[in-house]
Amino acid sequence: MKIGFASNDWSRSMVSRDQTPVMGGSGHIRIGQYILPLRKKGIDVAVGILAHNSMTGTFGIHAFDGSGDHFDCDVIVMQRYMHKQVLPDMKRAQDAGQIIINDVDDWYWGLSEKNAAFAASNPKLNPDENIEWYKTILQESDAIFASTPFLEKKLLDWNDNVWLHTNYVTTAQYKDVPPFESPNPHKLVVGWMGSTAHRSGDLEILKPYSAQITSFASFHHTGDIKIPNVPRFNREIGVSAGIVETSPFLPPYELQDGFLFQVGIVPLTNIPFNHAKSYIKGLEYAAAGIPFVCSYSPQYEELTSAHGIGLMVNDPSEYPEMLERFRDHDYLRDTSKDIRKKVKKFDIHVGAAHLYKKILKIHKNYWRHEKG
Repeated sequence: MKIGFASNDWSRSMVSRDQTPVMGGSGHIRIGQYILPLRKKGIDVAVGILAHNSMTGTFGIHAFDGSGDHFDCDVIVMQRYMHKQVLPDMKRAQDAGQIIINDVDDWYWGLSEKNAAFAASNPKLNPDENIEWYKTILQESDAIFASTPFLEKKLLDWNDNVWLHTNYVTTAQYKDVPPFESPNPHKLVVGWMGSTAHRSGDLEILKPYSAQITSFASFHHTGDIKIPNVPRFNREIGVSAGIVETSPFLPPYELQDGFLFQVGIVPLTNIPFNHAKSYIKGLEYAAAGIPFVCSYSPQYEELTSAHGIGLMVNDPSEYPEMLERFRDHDYLRDTSKDIRKKVKKFDIHVGAAHLYKKILKIHKNYWRHEKG
């Protein structure tokens, strides 16, 4: 069985050292980081963007590693393909015997208008590529992978073959991240890693409490992008630029270089779109030994309560008190060591084994049904 992974989440502005395209954060987490562990298990996989052979009707993978196009895949796992042409092409591929699985990691039907993805996927603004075509593609897929229980429940209304596959993290990538030392021994450095363009008013929930936080901490934003229409981190949280250090946006395989802070934050607005989100940012913080404070979401409630990773607030007003706990250097150090141990259960090698078993079972069930 050969598995083809096709993601539509690739950076439009960044290339790797060998000048090949770089996957976006979601593409990397849901697909890219699995490729090496799967290959080490001897599993035949290809990764790239979706291709279609008009002669055979089959899907293939256009790879960027020089291996060309792979039209010999038994299973295609695709992510974030919303173009109307995908639908007839997918049906032809299914008729040709390919199994089509769609991986879903965001509730696009609950996007905030503040999120840059809202306009890009809106049927009124983009009639050929949008969430309505995406919904039909998901309905007609042989199976769906959902990254959270929230998404699993929602997608079961559209397709009765939905599999929960939660997120994992490549812990080895972060094992050498050293403890960050604050330049001011009397102040913590509180950090956030991510793109301000793809939020739902999340950072703004800290505005009423930023003055309290800055009485004992400064901020760092990893992922700063200085272009028009992309909001600046300091303006989002309501502080002056002078107390926010910034570092550039990083490709997923270099995130370990971006932890230039002592404590992380995961502020989230209390909306369905965020209820669908996974705890991946918390897993990345934990793998790097960065304690964090997060807002409520179903997955963060699970991560903090069931696994003891992170501190969750029930209201944004609790952020200052929770963060100030880490002024105790012993508490900061002990928490860092503790979460690094606990996050190992979420390692990518564990996730790769689960992912392959699910694909294998879907493949077997499909052919059992076909023969039956």
